[in-house]
Amino acid sequence: MGGDFSPPIFFIFGMVFFCGALAFGPVLCLRRQHSSAGRYTRRSRVMPLKIRVKPEQKIFAGGAVLKNVGTRPADLLILSDSPVLRDDYLMNIDQSENSDAASVYFLLQVIYLFKGKGEGQKLDKLVIETTEKFAKLYPHLADQVQDIIALMLRGEGYQALRQAHKMLADQEASKQRGDDGIKVAVT
Repeated sequence: MGGDFSPPIFFIFGMVFFCGALAFGPVLCLRRQHSSAGRYTRRSRVMPLKIRVKPEQKIFAGGAVLKNVGTRPADLLILSDSPVLRDDYLMNIDQSENSDAASVYFLLQVIYLFKGKGEGQKLDKLVIETTEKFAKLYPHLADQVQDIIALMLRGEGYQALRQAHKMLADQEASKQRGDDGIKVAVT
C-alpha cells in the first residue's frame, strides 16, 4: 500500500469533465483590438459567431460569398475573426451611385470587408475625408456622420457600417418624401 497513489474518484471525473469541456465546449478565438492609432493593443477572447442563413440567402464571410441552396435554414459557425455581412447589408457598386449616402455606405463596406488587405490607413483617411465632405453637404446628418467617424477611428468597422446603414435608410426616406436633404446656407 505504501507508495501507491490512487486519486479520488471525483478528481478523475473532474478532469474528464474539464478536458471534455475544453475539447467540445465553446471554441474561443483570439482577436486583436486596435487602438485609435491603429496599433494592436491587447488580445481578448471572443466567442465565435453563429449565423442562421435562410434559404436562398447569401452572406459574405471572410472573403467568400456563401449561399444557402437548401430549402431549410442553415446554421453556420464562424470561428475566426473575419468580416461577415448578410446580403441585406451588402451593396453592389451599381447601387452606390443611387445617392450620396449610398456612396459613403459603399466606401465603409469596402473598408470593413477588406480591412488589412493593402493600404489600410491611407484608405481609412480617404473614407473619413469623404464622409466629412458628405456631412458638409448634408448638415442635418452631421451627428450621424461624426458617430460613424468616431467608430472608424476606434477600429469598429462593423458598427460604423450599421450606423451608415441607418443613415442610408434615413436619406432614402427623405428622398421618398421629395426632400433631397441638401441645405444651402444663405449668406
